Amino acid sequence: MRDSLLLLLVTAFSPESVKLNRGHGIKCWRCSNVSRRSDYDRHCGRDNYYGSSVECNECTACYTYVFANGNIYRGPESMIIDEPRCLVYSTTTECYCLTNHCNSDHCKQCKVERGIKSIFDMLTRLLARFAMRG
Repeated sequence: MRDSLLLLLVTAFSPESVKLNRGHGIKCWRCSNVSRRSDYDRHCGRDNYYGSSVECNECTACYTYVFANGNIYRGPESMIIDEPRCLVYSTTTECYCLTNHCNSDHCKQCKVERGIKSIFDMLTRLLARFAMRG
């Protein structure tokens, strides 16, 4: 019994098990279509990108950032992300996904949120105009 407990403790705190517990690891496409960046790939801006891949053992998600000016960044996300999500800003859409090489598109899953954000931005501008007149 004592030997089994000792083996369990040694296994639980071995470097391999600690590494696995920090994150499940994920493979993501990693690139940018901005020529001055080190991860530049002229094909990165394409929807359905398949190119440079990286594996991150400490990561749980992949990201795609789509900028209004046409820039695209893709890679593994080191923040803890527990579900697919979209963050929509006025000049950027950030999408996060949880399966290997899931970051190949242009955040298609965020289209509804982008539309809502655009309507919200438009209403905010209209309200600001009326407030300035009042």
